[in-house]
Amino acid sequence: MREDYFRKILDSLPVGIAIHTAGPETSFEYFNDHFLKFYRITREALTVPEAFWENAFEDPVFREQIKARILEDYMSGDPERMSWDYIPISRSDGETTYINAKSIPVPGNDRVISLVWDVTRFIKTSEQLRKNKIKMGDTMDLAKLANWEYDVESDNFSFDDRFYALYGTTKERGGHHDRRTVRGEVHPDGRAVRRAGRGGESH
Repeated sequence: MREDYFRKILDSLPVGIAIHTAGPETSFEYFNDHFLKFYRITREALTVPEAFWENAFEDPVFREQIKARILEDYMSGDPERMSWDYIPISRSDGETTYINAKSIPVPGNDRVISLVWDVTRFIKTSEQLRKNKIKMGDTMDLAKLANWEYDVESDNFSFDDRFYALYGTTKERGGHHDRRTVRGEVHPDGRAVRRAGRGGESH
């Protein structure tokens, strides 16, 4: 009765979880549906030892690489090494998803508790942000624009490398920039425009 209760809890978790041996011939004692979903494998694929590796990682070259890495980490006995980020799960249909995985050794035997969760959205969002940043940088280069940020608490301006390149200086030579020093570096005509934009107020 108690075992059924805990199994229901594990089955309902939003992460994939499995209990299996830590070796080349991986034998599973338990796995939930999310474990199958995130590794994109079938229940039948886990009924035969060794079948997990072949079904989870279709590409033979990558399969041997990730298998060797994971087994080496298992053999180390170091729990800190039993965590793997951004593992690609590729299929012949061309779609690739990404997972993070972690294994926790079970004291006194060769079994581990494995956790897996999907990070595909994070990877794709990060990649899109990276592409957008490159595009923005290219646009700013063409327009000869620079980027800066102002920290209100520390009263400090920070500038990107493009700013220093435009002004023919470096971050080291530029020194500290607060509102007073930045105001002193603005051309008088620029300060007049700024005052006009604030209703004639002087700052």
